[in-house]
Amino acid sequence: DPFVKRQVAIKVLPAQFTDTEAMQARFQQEAEIIAALEHPAIVPIYDYGDHQGQPF
Repeated sequence: DPFVKRQVAIKVLPAQFTDTEAMQARFQQEAEIIAALEHPAIVPIYDYGDHQGQPF
């Protein structure tokens, strides 16, 4: 992220796993749950969303 000068990883699922609204909702729900966790062994989530219908 050039704005805060930190390296980030972006998780993007293959299209076959995000082709339904239910799967996109599950991806969002999992992101929200994991974002609430704090542990040294868990990679923090700073943001999630979608770009041209592709969740990240």
